[in-house]
Amino acid sequence: MRQAILLGCSLVALAACTGTIDDGTETGAGRQKYSASVAPMMRDKCSTCHEAGGSGPAFLGAKDDGGDDYTAIRSNSRVVGNFVPANALVLTKGSHQGVAWWTPDQTQKITDWLTFEAEDFAQNPGGTVDLMAQWAGCMTLQNWNDSKMSQWAQKQTDQGNTCSGCHADGENKFNANPTNDLMFNMNRTSLGITSFFQISAAGNEPSVGPSIDKLRTKCFGANLHPACAVDDQYVEYLQRFYELTKAQLAAGLCKDPGYFDPAAPMPSPMP
Repeated sequence: MRQAILLGCSLVALAACTGTIDDGTETGAGRQKYSASVAPMMRDKCSTCHEAGGSGPAFLGAKDDGGDDYTAIRSNSRVVGNFVPANALVLTKGSHQGVAWWTPDQTQKITDWLTFEAEDFAQNPGGTVDLMAQWAGCMTLQNWNDSKMSQWAQKQTDQGNTCSGCHADGENKFNANPTNDLMFNMNRTSLGITSFFQISAAGNEPSVGPSIDKLRTKCFGANLHPACAVDDQYVEYLQRFYELTKAQLAAGLCKDPGYFDPAAPMPSPMP
């Protein structure tokens, strides 16, 4: 029955599924299980790219010792698949960028942890799971335009190229399309939203924050990425858009949580 409850949640609107999966403390049962069996593997294989400030989408915490990894990963429903192993990217992504994938024993440990969290999740209703989907529902085109976020498509590298030259179609999970409305919408998809935002787990209450550390790392030329100016006006644009979106959330003015679906039919224009 518990699995049926979780499987009935739409993967397009994961934020509709709610639950408090642990008390978030050091003594929480889910945290203990994660720390004992899963955390060492995550630190070994994933932290280099997926720690906050890394080169890939951040689903781990910001501390080098992994002390806040649990809070971050349990808040990222795409990575944990809403605690359904078959839907969890942490199990389905496969080998990538030279990283060998999990052994059968490691896969079983992650599966056992996800199953444990799913059972606890079903028993304790209440609370938003997918913070990114909630954030996508708070992003508005007006705030995007007021913040000049579309200018990121024109940000130049030291080689004289622009971000849109490589990322117009969302290459490497960063979307900087030169068409403003398209760039805005693609940055509200489940993949595109990690271009500029990540889950922050500085405390026990996770929240969405701007991916400024990751962008700085890229602009310093990490992983063969061309170098570019750091902490310039484009970072100010992102910070401004973050603050406006955060205010939208605080004021309760957001749309229902959910990612933009490019394949969904567009609504009919108002008469």
